[in-house]
Amino acid sequence: MKFENTIEKYNFLETFYYILDDFVQVNDTGNSIYYQISDIFGPLLPKSLVLLDIQKNESAFKERFLYFANMSLFDDADVLLESLTNSYITVLELFEKGAEDRLLGKSIKLSNFPEDVSPGEFLICRVLEIDGEYFIYGDYIPMTFLHAEAVIDEFNRLHTLETLDLKQLKHSSYDLFMLYFASILDENLLSVDVDLFATGAISTLMFNSPELSLYMQMSSFGSEKFFNSTELLGIFYMRILLPQNNNYSSFKRINFYECFTTAVENGYFKNESELFAVLETVIDVYKFFSRFRDDYKLALSSLKEVKQNIFNLIRTLKKSTNGFYYDENLLNLIETPHRVVSDLEKIEEILGIESIVESRTTAALTSKSIQILSDALEVNPIKKVTNYTAYHFPYVDFLYRFLKLKGLVKVYDEVIPTTLLDHFLNFEEEEILALIYTSIFNVDFLNKIYPPIKVKEFSTIFNSLFKKLKVSEINFDELTQEELHFVEGFSRIGLIDIDRVVKFSNTAMAILNYYNSPTNNIVSLNDYR
Repeated sequence: MKFENTIEKYNFLETFYYILDDFVQVNDTGNSIYYQISDIFGPLLPKSLVLLDIQKNESAFKERFLYFANMSLFDDADVLLESLTNSYITVLELFEKGAEDRLLGKSIKLSNFPEDVSPGEFLICRVLEIDGEYFIYGDYIPMTFLHAEAVIDEFNRLHTLETLDLKQLKHSSYDLFMLYFASILDENLLSVDVDLFATGAISTLMFNSPELSLYMQMSSFGSEKFFNSTELLGIFYMRILLPQNNNYSSFKRINFYECFTTAVENGYFKNESELFAVLETVIDVYKFFSRFRDDYKLALSSLKEVKQNIFNLIRTLKKSTNGFYYDENLLNLIETPHRVVSDLEKIEEILGIESIVESRTTAALTSKSIQILSDALEVNPIKKVTNYTAYHFPYVDFLYRFLKLKGLVKVYDEVIPTTLLDHFLNFEEEEILALIYTSIFNVDFLNKIYPPIKVKEFSTIFNSLFKKLKVSEINFDELTQEELHFVEGFSRIGLIDIDRVVKFSNTAMAILNYYNSPTNNIVSLNDYR
């Protein structure tokens, strides 16, 4: 039996690809890139690299393919050996009716356009030619414009002195994947770049070329609507889509309900209003896009599920302990300024000039480190002892644990501030305080940052102190040494006023009345018992 057409030949070769896992056994390659590819994309892609692109394996490849061909019903299957031998890994930029090979610099017409990608996207993929027709062969890796251009630029830089031909490109398959992994953006590039937002340039990262053109039609560049929409879209893009190597042009592969669920679980929205605003803006964008192409309705269908479950998402957001979520109702109850903001700024400064480290056994700051921070903040210990621990400085320890859980510092050999810390400290002071207060009054948050015994111990002190203050003002000589330390901490945070006596601040009274209101079941002080 002979092949009737080119598609039949391609289908035959595709079958060969999908049996590679059983057909090819790879011994320990000693190549970390091979295992990275296998871990992330499965075994077929790296095995195809080993079999098809490494010259020393050429005879093994021919042997296996010819065995496969002879076992088939086709008499002329062996003629496809050359097509498979000449296949190669490259970067394609997709267009409506074809693609450009960005590494070889030639345009090709694809006979199999993947269903889950759109014009304007980029792929790392294997290109296969049969009878003058071009196919994407095997697994492929979609990339955004931002990621693809980084890979292409670095690949071209490494091969500046070479005349890149098909043979050379096949020998560079591992190089291409090495650059792919190396250029995946790290956390330092995931923070909010003020210049990108201020200029609107982030829109060129959030959309590939076709969608960017439509977005510019939707919101005139430089208009107030453009900047408002761009800022809201940027929140979701920077925190959810970019780390997944997606942007809004990747809509065919995005499950928006899963993405929004992840976002609220991690507190990526400051409050309910921001969640609503982002969702409505994303919906508006795809509604506008769908006027020009029907496949954008796929995104609207996924977003419909988000909207139907909005109240579940809000409940999840309110329970989040990570991220920047705060109860926005607190904003109208807060009086400023308070010292805690300058204390956080001081901690950021100290982290930049001193070696601050954690204990490997307790995951708390070491004695030396907690004393460095406490001295900088002018905070005394609860009591004087020979060897201090972090618990002797509850206020400083709380601030550190707060920063750590919120992802504002990272622990390596030393404690390092992330770029999110700088972003956080640029919030309005009321927002910073609202986030701190939302955390303090969230038992789940305290259970995450402290061991159970400390939550119970601190809750006992907290309740004792607040019960006294609810009755009347307190003289200093009525307080224990531990309570005096907590009084100073709560004073810096803005919940207690210290003058000749100790009393609740206006902010504290307003917040306690709000939390204990019959119409508000978010939290009760009884939760701390």
